[in-house]
Amino acid sequence: MKVRKKYQIILDFNEAVALKKILGSMSDKAKQNIGLNANQIESVRELYNLLPYENENNRRVENI
Repeated sequence: MKVRKKYQIILDFNEAVALKKILGSMSDKAKQNIGLNANQIESVRELYNLLPYENENNRRVENI
């Protein structure tokens, strides 16, 4: 049985934008080099899509 843990991450807008920039700059090869498997890389892609862009209104990002 595989157990997936869920986490709640609360970021302010600037933190969320910074995280999006970091994730966006990493290639899949770089993600593999830090030990992520294919499922984890897909989770990172999903997280990236949830994060706001720099020009969005100031808001909190919750329940990611």
